[in-house]
Amino acid sequence: ASSLPELQCRHSDGRLRFLCPLCAEFHTAVNPKTNLARCFRCLTHFNPIDLVITVKHYDFLQAIDFLDPLLPP
Repeated sequence: ASSLPELQCRHSDGRLRFLCPLCAEFHTAVNPKTNLARCFRCLTHFNPIDLVITVKHYDFLQAIDFLDPLLPP
């Protein structure tokens, strides 16, 4: 989340939650095993690329370029 300062995050009930960029609710969860996120309010699923595209208003290639340096070597 530190790489997306536009995305507000917090820990609640032992889970990482984020402010959904579509409906602006914190009724969300991130599954660290699958690296997928879900908003239970608007029923939207996000993978990391989807989230970057939505939050930063990037196209697919811009999102890939943004995420690439964050990947482990």
